[in-house]
Amino acid sequence: SKLISSFDHQKWMFELPASSFGLQCEHRHRQPFLQFHGKDNMCGIVGFLTSRSADIPETQTLSAMRDILHHRGPDDSGEYIRPIDERGPFIFFGHRRLSIIDLSGGHQPMSSEDKTVWVIFNGEIYNFIELKKDLEKRGHRFKTNSDTEVIVHAYEEFDEECFQLFNGMFAIGIWDEKKKKLILARDRLWKKPLYYIWVN
Repeated sequence: SKLISSFDHQKWMFELPASSFGLQCEHRHRQPFLQFHGKDNMCGIVGFLTSRSADIPETQTLSAMRDILHHRGPDDSGEYIRPIDERGPFIFFGHRRLSIIDLSGGHQPMSSEDKTVWVIFNGEIYNFIELKKDLEKRGHRFKTNSDTEVIVHAYEEFDEECFQLFNGMFAIGIWDEKKKKLILARDRLWKKPLYYIWVN
């Protein structure tokens, strides 16, 4: 994919145009796949993306990749899998949770109501209550009291500009199904590390 690095808020964006269904990168004639993870003293997040069927791991392998972070998130686990098809790539989001905010309602990965935005998140958004109130005024409806859901709705409302609104420490993965776009973001001070590997 065309890799866009924006150092003002440490965001990396990978665009997969549905029309060409392929990652456009510096090596234009290759079809890479992407792995990433973020971890610290809260939750653990992992992911995998590829546009090649031959590179898709077994489901057990992906779950094991997630569960190796059990010590980071012993309270809950979840995953989202988007099967590869003519409209877009295979994508896996995995999450291990250490429950801190909204103990019963913060299960991840978390999606928008129409399932077109998926989020995995490690960290804390300190101003999520204020952001939630503003988003509710804009017509958004919430099902939980978690800061993760605020990320979902903030992305729906503000797109990539949402990261400018977050006061906190975070490593975030967002899959935008409509745009076929993966966004990885971390906080400005790098409190929550986010690593990725790009394999051709």
